[in-house]
Amino acid sequence: MAEVQHSQIKSKLLELIAPLVDKSDIPAKSGADREAHVLSRSMAAAAIKMLAEVDDATAVNAIVDGGKDNGIDAIHYDAQSKTLFLVQSKWSNSHAGSIASGEVLKFLQGVRDLVSLKKGRFNEKIQKRWNLIEDALKRLTSVRLILAYPGSGKIDSDIQDKIDDFIKSQNDTSELFFFLPITQRELFQHFVHEAAPPQINLTVRLTHYGLVESPLRAVYGQVSAADVAEWYRSHGNHLFAGNIRNFLGSSEVNTAIGDTLKADANYFWYYNNGITIIAEDLKRQAVGGSDRSVGMFECKNVTIVNGAQTVGTIGRTLSGDESPAFLQARIIVVDDPDSLLGKRITRASNTQNKIDARNFVALDSEQERIRTELLIDKVNYEYREGEPLESTVDGFEFIEAVTALACASDEMSYVALSKGYVGGLYADITTAPYKALFNPTTSSKRMWSLVQLTRRIDKVVKTLSDQSSPTDRGIVVHGNRFVMHCILRQIGKVNDLSKSDGINDPAIETAVKEVLSGVGKVIESTYPDAYLAPLFKNVKKCTDIRSRYEGA
Repeated sequence: MAEVQHSQIKSKLLELIAPLVDKSDIPAKSGADREAHVLSRSMAAAAIKMLAEVDDATAVNAIVDGGKDNGIDAIHYDAQSKTLFLVQSKWSNSHAGSIASGEVLKFLQGVRDLVSLKKGRFNEKIQKRWNLIEDALKRLTSVRLILAYPGSGKIDSDIQDKIDDFIKSQNDTSELFFFLPITQRELFQHFVHEAAPPQINLTVRLTHYGLVESPLRAVYGQVSAADVAEWYRSHGNHLFAGNIRNFLGSSEVNTAIGDTLKADANYFWYYNNGITIIAEDLKRQAVGGSDRSVGMFECKNVTIVNGAQTVGTIGRTLSGDESPAFLQARIIVVDDPDSLLGKRITRASNTQNKIDARNFVALDSEQERIRTELLIDKVNYEYREGEPLESTVDGFEFIEAVTALACASDEMSYVALSKGYVGGLYADITTAPYKALFNPTTSSKRMWSLVQLTRRIDKVVKTLSDQSSPTDRGIVVHGNRFVMHCILRQIGKVNDLSKSDGINDPAIETAVKEVLSGVGKVIESTYPDAYLAPLFKNVKKCTDIRSRYEGA
């Protein structure tokens, strides 16, 4: 069976993808060697197509294989999900084989060099994409490391340990890097699905359910989160074929969903909005009779049109079937999910005003006190989301304020939060860190002074930073909050930060130069291969960098 599938994969790669692959730079080789090289590139494109869900042209355009590729054969960034895909692929004529250990180690080193912005270690193909790569590294919330090979063999255990260690080293603050092998099984299934796109049929178990007979048949009730996780493990993003967007991966909202699922599972139904499913047909099994406490429903050709983030997060978070969490689900029968009616349901299900932790800040009386005090000085402070700033007076808004206060704090965890998850600073307005930043002792004048000072510092940093240095660029982008924190500490040694109008420009410029230079030296000596995005979200490492810099 493995030998047959290997042969079929080869045929499909040569038929569907290889004709689109650029072969102009492949060295003159024997026919078999040249074909293997073309198949390796084609397999890299297939991996991008499968995981990023893009068309053939986009997948082929991601290929960067060639001399001095540093082990990376394809690069693709999905802006919607903020996911960077890095692929190494290696064709082998062995249907039972795996991928060579040396190739994997070379790939891991290439990833280290890429995330630490060592541009000179890569070929022209990758360097031409460098602006895109740097931009992606500023914005991404997920990095997928993909090894693609056509055999059925497993990766050597020692090499798998090295992969796991690398992933762990990068994920010390949050899950950012993920490893995904694309083997014979995944490649074969992909080409099977290409030939006949899968129709998803689900047996849905609902508790405490209700029925609607007109104008459309529908059922609603509670579904187990463990069941939902199994749907996602079995079908992945195919579940969202009719949705306006797929699962976006890591985000502030999805992180909050996952945290609730792990820490407050019994209350998940109360906190979550639930999911909406469109099905071509719906039949209730006879189990349970007329009792509506439990019902089993056979759903044909389903698509989840609202709740992709909830379903994806549940699928990622729950590894087994042990969870007390439930969520609300409604299943609507539409004969043709692609019809105008189906599209209207999809659009309406996804049109709603988002309410997040930011909105609850308005419930804190301290915010109105600060706003009123500043208004007397003709400074407009807006803490309610959606309220425009008055153009006739100086002004600022809540996010700028909370970020400035966090950076001016001596508590490194607040500084790290302001970069990694600013919403964490105000996720709960009844406790720290929010209450440590906003309380009766919070001075409105100091807060405005800090905002004005951080604005001035930002401008000087942009002017004085060395844009030719990858380390400096990385520090300015990924470490901007940490750098701001260090600069404020430096300036605060001899100046009153609550009276920033008395701090002259030379003092700011001196502090900026000292911090950028000092932090840069610490990074290059202590964390030379680190991806700076997670580094500056790590409280322990940020504290270490600050101690080394200030103690130098």
